[in-house]
Amino acid sequence: MNVVGLTGGIGSGKSIVAQVFSQLGICVYDSDQRAKELYFKDFIRKRVIELLGELSFKEANPDFAFISSKVFSDPLLLNELNAIIHPAVKEDFKLWLDEKAHQGESWVLKESALLIETKAYEKCHSVILVSSPEEIRIERVMLRNSFSKEEVKRRIQNQIGDDARMPHAEFCINNDGQTALIPQIVNIYKILNSRFGNSHS
Repeated sequence: MNVVGLTGGIGSGKSIVAQVFSQLGICVYDSDQRAKELYFKDFIRKRVIELLGELSFKEANPDFAFISSKVFSDPLLLNELNAIIHPAVKEDFKLWLDEKAHQGESWVLKESALLIETKAYEKCHSVILVSSPEEIRIERVMLRNSFSKEEVKRRIQNQIGDDARMPHAEFCINNDGQTALIPQIVNIYKILNSRFGNSHS
């Protein structure tokens, strides 16, 4: 099974790129979304409460606003939370990948903001980086999440920059709001399809 990593900083637009690949028939594993779903598992909930306290859950539901407010202002807490969540996501991805292999997919996309930091790129056959100027990223996230500019900047500072992602990427999609996005995606799709074979869908 061929795995193509898709990464980019917060607000870069990698989710939109993933949606286009999905519409082209490629199965996409959304690491961030799957991570949120894993909070509902008992063993994860228990460890998150031990780390961040009872307020991190409202009844059985994770309070992501509270969790974010705690960890994005404390790098040590963020690292400890990642140490709980990342191994669970890694295991979840393995199971998902097995399922897709049985379904006859020839290649899949793994979308992850932390593809480089978690070294998940090492298991990928190719990596696509979605790049966007910081000011545009800040505006997008402020609109999408109703965050203040300071909150967005704090989250960006907790991630590595594109200069650190670039050496690991085979392809770079420019999402600056000026350059047409779809032709860039379709071009990469065609290259990967010819390399890995048409993905069954």
